[in-house]
Amino acid sequence: MSVSLPRRRGFTLVELLVVIGIIAVLIGILLPALNRAREQAKQVQCLSNIRQLSAATIMWANDHKGLMPGRGVENLVWQRSATNSNYQITTSGLADTDPNWKKVEIADWIAWQRRGPDKVKAGQNNGVPSLNITYSGLAKYLSIKRQDHATDAEAYTVAPTADSLFRCPSDRVEAHFASGGDDSHSSYLYSYSMNALYTCKAGNQPETVTGYAKGQRIDGTFNGKISSIRAAGNKVLIICEDEKTIVNGSFKPDAQAYVTGAPARLVASRHESRPKKASSVNLNKTEGNENARGNVGFCDGHAEFMSRKEAISARYSGNPNPDPAGF
Repeated sequence: MSVSLPRRRGFTLVELLVVIGIIAVLIGILLPALNRAREQAKQVQCLSNIRQLSAATIMWANDHKGLMPGRGVENLVWQRSATNSNYQITTSGLADTDPNWKKVEIADWIAWQRRGPDKVKAGQNNGVPSLNITYSGLAKYLSIKRQDHATDAEAYTVAPTADSLFRCPSDRVEAHFASGGDDSHSSYLYSYSMNALYTCKAGNQPETVTGYAKGQRIDGTFNGKISSIRAAGNKVLIICEDEKTIVNGSFKPDAQAYVTGAPARLVASRHESRPKKASSVNLNKTEGNENARGNVGFCDGHAEFMSRKEAISARYSGNPNPDPAGF
């Protein structure tokens, strides 16, 4: 006697298509959420970088007679006298020629100047110093040991972990203005810029800005020392700068330029869930970007997510010029 087994029934084509459709819908729902979570993690990492850099700047000042570091453009050094207790911040060349002064360390907050990648490949020398990120004045306060390089090309490969501390994980470095190799200052391959209104120049002098008296700031006279920065918790020190405006490690906040449409140095909005896209490189108010937000660090060492408009306002930037009408 034979026993008939029940026939196995497979999936029909319609059922398979329904399942595939459901999976596609779920993927469509989950992917944006995953992308947002990934970007939020990068935003937190960027904020951590800025917080560490801000804290290191304060430590540098505390170790150097209260003076703030250099703005990262002029290749400054901190020196002490070989004969007395005097000290100064000056250009690097003087330290090697004057026997009365001893070079101690680089005073710029970031060391970035070197020939651009295309110039290195072409074997050209555009007259800039050859530095790598471990030469930064803040390096030792970030547990970064100095490493020397033999060639300009090698400078790009030194200390990648240290490099990452000076870069936003979402930054498209290839989009920087200077990434192609600029004969005037080489390539700036990092993401952060320091407020030039709170940095030093040669001779222990504060940065000067056209249009108002030397040393003047919205919060009073900045004399180059951290102790003269009033309401430090409200004063922007470091910004994660937009890749379309960044040129070097220093920026001067300019609300007037932002309103009139002139080029303005601005906070990057790359961590926004829906960042506004600008149609040109100026990223000014006329393109509706005033509410875009990004990461900034303050003169007391804390960091937060802040709108680019607030970051360059007189209240938060220290610029003594009043905010323009319509700002």
